[in-house]
Amino acid sequence: MPDPAASNRDTTTAAAAAADTNHDRKRSEILEAAASVFWERGFSAGTTADVARRVGLSQPTIYHYVGSKRVLLEEIVNEVHSRFVTSLEEARKQTGDPRRQLAVTVRTLTRAIAQEREMFAVFWQELRQLPAAQQERVRADERELLHEVERMVKQIQHEGGLAPGRSPAVVAAAILGMASWMYQWYRPAGPDHPDAIAATFLEMIGIVLVEDES
Repeated sequence: MPDPAASNRDTTTAAAAAADTNHDRKRSEILEAAASVFWERGFSAGTTADVARRVGLSQPTIYHYVGSKRVLLEEIVNEVHSRFVTSLEEARKQTGDPRRQLAVTVRTLTRAIAQEREMFAVFWQELRQLPAAQQERVRADERELLHEVERMVKQIQHEGGLAPGRSPAVVAAAILGMASWMYQWYRPAGPDHPDAIAATFLEMIGIVLVEDES
């Protein structure tokens, strides 16, 4: 005989999961709208009213799901920061080969910037609006990403590839710079898929992976 209590628990659990999913979806929509507003108007000129109009919500609803304009910017920065961390984690998880680690890092970062171009634009253009302590935390993680790519470059150079004799720090900065600048020119409706763009970046520095290595 069915247990009514168990059935009620299942119903409650399903409802809670659906509510969480809806909350996360709405929150993501608000952050994307905030990124568009701050990119188009700048953080100083953009307002929560602009964001609310962009997603068809009231200002109090914006505060409910995320918070103030400052919090919106902080959350955008946090989202981009997590993409940097993910690019390294993916590289470390997939392979120990520095050549493939570099390829995974470039491809993961390229995909992220293509997917969230406006968030990355706001990240680089408006980071200075945040408190100094938060800026330093983000900069520290950026330096870690640069140092990890520099380590990959050194190992590849040791194996006889990737601009041997050149400064690993300069090569690493150039590699990340190619991907980072995408927010200025990439258009989702353009002819090039993010993976094709990443492959072009890699080929420009002499790394060509066959399909089964990607």
